[in-house]
Parts: sequence; structure tokens; C-alpha cells
Amino acid sequence: MPIHRRLRSDSRHCLRLALPTLSLLLAPWPSYADFDPVKMAEHASVEDLTQWSADGFPTPSPDQTAQWLATLVGEPDPFLRDDIGFTGLSALLRRDAVTTDTLLALIDAFEARLSGPDPEGVAHSFATLCLAEVVRVDRIKPRFSDKQFERLITIAADTLAGITDYRGYSDDVGWRHAIAHASDLALQIVLNERTDAERLVTLRGALAKHFAPSTPYVHGEPTRLARPILYMAIRADMERTGWADWLDATVDQTLAQDRTDGGLSRRLARRHNLRAVIVELYAKARGSDRPDLADLAVASFEALQTIDRHPL
Repeated sequence: MPIHRRLRSDSRHCLRLALPTLSLLLAPWPSYADFDPVKMAEHASVEDLTQWSADGFPTPSPDQTAQWLATLVGEPDPFLRDDIGFTGLSALLRRDAVTTDTLLALIDAFEARLSGPDPEGVAHSFATLCLAEVVRVDRIKPRFSDKQFERLITIAADTLAGITDYRGYSDDVGWRHAIAHASDLALQIVLNERTDAERLVTLRGALAKHFAPSTPYVHGEPTRLARPILYMAIRADMERTGWADWLDATVDQTLAQDRTDGGLSRRLARRHNLRAVIVELYAKARGSDRPDLADLAVASFEALQTIDRHPL
């Protein structure tokens, strides 16, 4: 299927999207043995890219290919951005195919993307998701210095702090999902044994700020937000970090917003979101046989009771 068939009918939008990708339709796809990521932009059709994906994104030049794929994370077309850009980069990173220098270049590129414009609301979100894959590489096999890893933690915390877009899926644009993707980045940092308890507590607070926005969560965000919290709770260095006090403060802060931002629809959304996240925490912690989740299970149950007793 030609790429232009995936574009919306608005002529200005189509022209803007088609200009950088129109040349993909002009020539036959080169063999994988001759693969050159620069030539890809001149030769690939949607069918070629789909086949390349089905074959597992083979390439004799993984470092160049990874950096080219990273440029697609801001594409408004979800096929290029998600199915090819992110999925291809993830495949290369998960088979440990790129050098440390390339990983560092990717961090630079994604950090720049996060600080740049994002008119479609997708570039920041997918840069964050790609960073999660970069952090995962270091979790599986350490590749970064302590200073470089600390930089990733700072990027993750700053990204969470800066999120104001709570949109999920759109039939036109595909996934935005900034909250879910930032939660995935936080998860990879939590799973890395190099992250100390102080940094974990900071990330926990940054995640909690998004437990109860006034935009209803309807695309699985509570599950993604809960996941890094649950993995924090099973770390030995987080066992005595006041789960009950933390959840009490989180609930109290949300309920206090009712007095200053009191529209019923906004209160309902906040209550729905907060309860959904805490239900996820309770269900997973209570359903586990791990004793290190017992404190979180009790704290989550008590937090749910507090929410249910509080009038709208």
C-alpha cells in the first residue's frame, strides 16, 4: 500500500507529510546485503518496509540504521513512526547490535527532540519510549558510565515533570501516550540495579503527580503507571520508604484539589484515575505471594477506603 494512502485527506497535511516520504515510492528496494539507511529514504515502499519489519529489520550497518530509524520518531504517519521507527530501533537495540557511541548519540538525539517543538504531540512521546529501550540496553549489559547513567535518570524525571498531554490513541495520528511511555522509561530505570533508593523515591514522586489528572484515562495508563511502582516495592532498598505515608499524601493531595478545581467532571475524572491506579497497585500486590509487596498491598487498600469515604 503506498504511503500516501495512509495520510489524511487534508491537502496541506498530506503535502507536508508526503514531501519527505514521496521518494520512497520511486524505485525498487535494494537487497539487504546492500542496505544503506540513507538510500532507504529513496527506495522503500510501504510493502518493502513491511517486509523488512517482518524479516526482523536485518542490516549490515546497524549503527547507521539505528540513527536513521531514530529520525522517524517525529513522523506524523504512525506507520513510519511506530511500526518502522520505534519497532525497528527496538529490534536493533534488543539484539545488542549497536555500539556504545551510537547509544550515546541516540540519547543526544532524543534529548534534543524532547526539548524541541512537537506540533502533532507524538515526537516527545516516542522519543521517551525510544529512550526506554536505550536504558534497557544498559540494564541487560552495563554500557554507560555512572555520569552517563545519571543523565538518563535526570532526563526521565524531567520528562515526567513536563508532561501535560494526556491524550492516548487517535485514529488519525495513532498513539501519543506520553504518560505510558514515560512510565516505561521509569520502569527501565527502576529495574536497573544501578539506581539508588534516593533516585527511586524521586521517580516515585514524579509518577504520582500523574495519578489523577482531570483528563480521564481510557488507554491503559493506570497499568503502566503502576508497573514501575510495583517493581520499586520489591527492591530491598525501598522496603522502608513509607508506602502508607506516600499513598496517604498522594490521595490527600488529589482530594484537596476538589476545593480549588471543583467542576464535577474534573473531580470525577481525577477520582476515576486515582482509584484506577491504586486498584492496579492493590490487585498486583495483594495477588502476589511476595512478602515484600505486603506493605504496599495494605497501604493501597487503606488508600482505596479513604477515596471511597470522601464525598464528590
